[in-house]
Amino acid sequence: FDRELVSGVIKPGNSVDVIAIFEYEDKDGKSQDVATTILQNVLVLSVGKSVLGVVRPVLQQKKDIEKMMALESAESRVPVSFAVSPHEVEILSLASEEGTIKFSLRPTGDDKFYSTNGTKMQDIFNEVSAITKERTAEKNVGGSAYIKEMQKKQREAVELLQKYQKK
Repeated sequence: FDRELVSGVIKPGNSVDVIAIFEYEDKDGKSQDVATTILQNVLVLSVGKSVLGVVRPVLQQKKDIEKMMALESAESRVPVSFAVSPHEVEILSLASEEGTIKFSLRPTGDDKFYSTNGTKMQDIFNEVSAITKERTAEKNVGGSAYIKEMQKKQREAVELLQKYQKK
């Protein structure tokens, strides 16, 4: 996997969800993109040269540390190993060959499985449109309440000014 996808974020011992992004043609022949979670709560066994359960030797000299860091950062791709069943390996292999793979790091202790239908670009546009409409409605309702509140404060301020001008 690309170094930037996993570097410093995903470590051996973490659990991740694996999301695949595919392009396909729908029944009308239109090109569609979909992102779908293909594996959930997968244990990461290794990332690059870091392996679960293996203790790295303590590097004492600065040149050893610099040499190791240079070697690891020179690699543009990093091997990542997972604890998965043979069937899950097939799913992961096909998905990585035919699409793009992304990882979502699981919070410690979250071992739930969620039912998902995947997300298409049209779903995102529909969701954004619904959120925009909802927020616009909130602002319009909230806006009139805000204006009334400000008008009340202005009246109070004018009354105070008039009170002090009389004295």
